[in-house]
Amino acid sequence: MGTWLDIFRLYRVADGSTTRYILVKAIRPEFPNWSQPAGDAAIDEVERRLRTVVEKEVGPASAGTVEVVATWENGLPQGDCFYEETSGIDVAIWFALDVVHPGYFVFGAHPDEASFWNHVEELSRDSEICPITDYGRPPTRVEVHFLQSQDFKWLRDNQPLQRTGPAVKRTWFERLFGRGPGR
Repeated sequence: MGTWLDIFRLYRVADGSTTRYILVKAIRPEFPNWSQPAGDAAIDEVERRLRTVVEKEVGPASAGTVEVVATWENGLPQGDCFYEETSGIDVAIWFALDVVHPGYFVFGAHPDEASFWNHVEELSRDSEICPITDYGRPPTRVEVHFLQSQDFKWLRDNQPLQRTGPAVKRTWFERLFGRGPGR
């Protein structure tokens, strides 16, 4: 089963002469591993969720000024706000781009560069991210506007599929061969 994943995406928004950053979190839904169409649909769904959040923030007219900086799939960033239902807050983060795999990054809400690299080293050592040498130095410190797709409420309220009717007690013969002999 392809499990749900937290997807973090960093956007750069050019508003005339100023540049601001938006960090968006969305959840990729579960899907069965044996179904490529279901996997593609899950990816399309998370892309739709990310796009919807950004369009609500900057407006459809400004969509052309939005640039994707990088993505972190199944990320484990430092900072409590990234794991709560908080959305629409400003957070200072450190981030480093993956120079070996363009389009990916690692980030966290750290007080200084040293604690950021300590966290990245720990994630790398635990094989949660690529080797620490894959990330460009020096890291960048920016103020981001952190937004979440509201899909965490759906995930909380919709647990995995379960039986809709009462369980029926069947003998081992019925489980193995169906309804039973002569039926």
